[in-house]
Amino acid sequence: MNYLLPALFGLLAYIPVLGIWSIGCALALKNRKAFPQAAKAALIAFVLLIVSQLCSALVRILLPLLMHDQGYSNTQIGYLAAANNLLNILLSAIAWVLILAAIFGWRGQTAPTQVAQQLPPNSYVA
Repeated sequence: MNYLLPALFGLLAYIPVLGIWSIGCALALKNRKAFPQAAKAALIAFVLLIVSQLCSALVRILLPLLMHDQGYSNTQIGYLAAANNLLNILLSAIAWVLILAAIFGWRGQTAPTQVAQQLPPNSYVA
């Protein structure tokens, strides 16, 4: 049986979110000099989201087909699907913690030098 076509059709649904996460990677790379820690956390998070979602989707699409052909029961395939979902949720949660750290983690620190230099001379920086 040909598994390439179902896999490709299954991945088509992920194109919009993969595009958004790819833009997030590009923005993190663009801002890595101004905000090095935030950009690093964001980049790791977006790459983690992309990789975990693609791997999870492929497992969700291909492994049941392969397992069914090998004679595994529906219950065994269901256990695999549950484990795949659990792993994907855990990786997504880690990625979102990194995104929150990138957004809010630097807030208690002094403003970055480059940002402070762009402020008007008599501005107050909290």
